[in-house]
Amino acid sequence: MGKNIWHSFLELIYPSACSCPVCGRRGREVKEEGICSFCFEQISVNRKSWSYCLRCGRTLEEESWCMECRDDQPPFHIARAVGLYEGVLKEAVHCLKYRGKPSLSRPLGRLMAKVVETEAAYGRLELVVPVPLHPVRLRERGYNQSELLAREVADRLNLPVDCRVLTKTRNNVPQASLSRRERFSNVEGAFAVSSPSRVLNRRILLVDDIFTTGNTIRECSRVLLQAGAQRVSAVVLATGRGSIRHSGAKI
Repeated sequence: MGKNIWHSFLELIYPSACSCPVCGRRGREVKEEGICSFCFEQISVNRKSWSYCLRCGRTLEEESWCMECRDDQPPFHIARAVGLYEGVLKEAVHCLKYRGKPSLSRPLGRLMAKVVETEAAYGRLELVVPVPLHPVRLRERGYNQSELLAREVADRLNLPVDCRVLTKTRNNVPQASLSRRERFSNVEGAFAVSSPSRVLNRRILLVDDIFTTGNTIRECSRVLLQAGAQRVSAVVLATGRGSIRHSGAKI
C-alpha cells in the first residue's frame, strides 16, 4: 500500500493518528489539506500583524517604502507575501522546499491567492509564471516548489499558468548561502525568456517561495519586461524584514 493511500486510510479511520506535516504533532484538528488548525491559523494571520513596504512587501515598523526600494526602485509593480519568514510559516516553507512535502503547495498556494485577491494594487492579471529552477537542481529535488505554488495560485485565480516561458540558464549557488552583497551578482544574467511572444503585452504574476533581498524577483521581472511584458507583479509565501529611514516622508 502506497504511503499516501495508507495516510488517507489512517486519517479516515483514526483522524488523530496522522501528524501535521508542519509541526509534526498528532491529535490536533485538521484545518486544510492535513495541516492542523493551529499551524494553519498561525500562517494565515501572520500578515495581519505587521506593516510592510508598499512596493516590495517586506516588513516595516510603519507602512511606507523600505530603504532598498527608495534607493533602487525595483522593476516589478508590487510584491506581497503571505507572512514573515519566521515561526510556523518558516517551518512550512522548509517542509515544502527541503523535506519532500510537495502536498503543502495546495494550502499554501491558496493562501497566496487570497493575498492577491485582497490586494487591489495588483489590478488586472493575465498570466501566472513561477520562478524556475535550473534543470540540474530540478533533478536533485524532484520538483520545483515555486511551480507547484504557481499552479495552485493560477487555479484559484482562474488564470493561465506558463511554467516554461521563464528559464534558469545558469546553475548558480543557492541565494540562501550568500551575503546580501553577493546575491545580486549571483542571479544577474541567470534567467531568460524562452519565447517573448508568450509574455508580450501581458500583465504577469510572478510566483516564488521566499523574498529576502528581492534580487531573484528583481532579475526575473527585469527579463520579463525586457521580453515585452506590460507589467510584472509578484506574490511569495514568506518575506524578510525591510529597513527604513525614519526621517523620510511616507510615499
